[in-house]
Amino acid sequence: MKDVLELIDVVEENIVEYDMKKFKETVAVLVEKIFYILPKLDEKYIKHINIIFQNINVALNNKDYLLYQDILEFELKPILKNARMS
Repeated sequence: MKDVLELIDVVEENIVEYDMKKFKETVAVLVEKIFYILPKLDEKYIKHINIIFQNINVALNNKDYLLYQDILEFELKPILKNARMS
């Protein structure tokens, strides 16, 4: 889980630096890692993470990278920090 949280930090840095190439590469790795751990999480976390991913998708479709960053920082990170593996 620690590696996922660290990747979120890297994605946020990519946004601040507006390095979209690194952003896209890092997001791809982040999503892959999250999908790998999803089945291992308690169901209550999975439902919440799915809602967060819907919001992330809206932000990306609108190219609203600051919203994307806020969702990562204030929604996804806290859930992942508290999530328990089953």
